[in-house]
Amino acid sequence: MARGSISPPPLPPGFVAVSLPASLRRQPLMQLDPLYALPSAFLKNLRDTTKHPLLDRKHVVVERALARHCKRHGIVGYSRGMPVYFDLLEDPNQQVDVYRNLIREYCRLSGRRPLSPRDKVTLRRRVAGVISVQRGYAGWLMTNAYYRSELKVFGNRWQRMIKQHGLPAVGLQWMAATAKPQKRRSKHDHYLCELANFCVRWRLQGLASLELPVPLGPHIPVAEPMLLLNQMRSGGFTMFLPDIFPVPIREQLREIGLEIQAQRIPRHLASWGRIVRREHGNTTGISRYGHMLAIHHYTSILKSRHPGIFKGNVKHIDSALGAFLVTSPENVRKLRGRSR
Repeated sequence: MARGSISPPPLPPGFVAVSLPASLRRQPLMQLDPLYALPSAFLKNLRDTTKHPLLDRKHVVVERALARHCKRHGIVGYSRGMPVYFDLLEDPNQQVDVYRNLIREYCRLSGRRPLSPRDKVTLRRRVAGVISVQRGYAGWLMTNAYYRSELKVFGNRWQRMIKQHGLPAVGLQWMAATAKPQKRRSKHDHYLCELANFCVRWRLQGLASLELPVPLGPHIPVAEPMLLLNQMRSGGFTMFLPDIFPVPIREQLREIGLEIQAQRIPRHLASWGRIVRREHGNTTGISRYGHMLAIHHYTSILKSRHPGIFKGNVKHIDSALGAFLVTSPENVRKLRGRSR
């Protein structure tokens, strides 16, 4: 992670500028890029896990100020001068604000009146399942050497373009138009095209930042097929059921889906395919990779901003992470080793 200021690229349409306060920009600790926040609860755990403070008091004050600022604006930090919006670091069952906003948006788009308590519980359960898999897959990517290597190549090749234009807003609208290069396209078009192909290959909705991938989620029903055309060709399977046919029973749909998925999943995603097939009805393995995403992210922050903190304190840090993620320090230690 490099130190120094970077001129932010123009904001995508619909995004609100969120700048780091001047009081934080002046702090030497805040000169890193990317700059991600450590959650206040995790900072508290670091303080409480040992009698001897792991972080200098001045550093704790700055870290807490950054955490409050990011939480106030619904971001996880800054990357290449841009605020980063990312919802997958937290356990989906604890994301109260996310569910509240989803329910409000669902009612607005569908024209329905406010949902009943029962419908809210159903929607929350379905969304939690989707977020758990997305979170787990993002964590799995952190352990995948091929993904990390290809991401590094992409980031190095398009470093200047990313600094100038940022990454496209998370979404699929740009994929259909930029999936294949054509003659006389600008360098910017080729950049978007390569990013789109990278996202299709790794089943991503987009990149919140180069450090935080946003996995593709299911679309049931597919409201705008053209926006998903490239993903539908190679990133999953599509079913069309005429409305004059009865809906198949659950087991029939599952058998069809497993058969098609086993035949079509590419080699570089085969190990994840085995995980999701094995974990049907039992999400322990997927949740473990979700923890791995958070462990990788927060330990990377500690190493970049407080490089000496791990010396003699690994057990204390594992305990703090375990308390934050509601898992055991031993589990944190095992997962941290796999995410290197």
